[in-house]
Amino acid sequence: MNSILILFLVVATYTDIKETKIKNNVTYPLILIGLITSTYIFGLNGFLSSLGGITISLLVVSLIPGFRHGGGDIKLAMGISSFLGMSKIMYFLFIWFLLSILICNIKLIRSKGIRNFKNTLLNEILTLGEIEEDIERTLGAPIILAAYIITIICFKGWSSGWIMFS
Repeated sequence: MNSILILFLVVATYTDIKETKIKNNVTYPLILIGLITSTYIFGLNGFLSSLGGITISLLVVSLIPGFRHGGGDIKLAMGISSFLGMSKIMYFLFIWFLLSILICNIKLIRSKGIRNFKNTLLNEILTLGEIEEDIERTLGAPIILAAYIITIICFKGWSSGWIMFS
């Protein structure tokens, strides 16, 4: 199953880098394949866990203030969630957020310098991301791909197939 997810993530990364957009014809089939696979392998429990993972991913990502990823990134995370289910999705989301924060801060330091970085960071914290800063757009798909690979290596191992309930 990891190879299917990695294939979709590589295609999404390519389109995100090339066109700064993750296409729906990548994300929706990924979500559907995850739901079907989870249902086929684990029955009704698999379907419910997959659906729960999708819901958790959508709610967590869309409700975090200041988290500036687009709709394609959210749908891509939902596709991963359809495979991981409710039991494993929080690991992935946590690593994705950490990588995103790290990369955004590095880009901010490079563009504004360390002094302005401290002021910008303080404003972001105080306003919970409500003030739009002039920061370069961060591509989400490469970060999501890295977060998924780190997640499966750290928490279970590549060869196990690392799908829900495993």
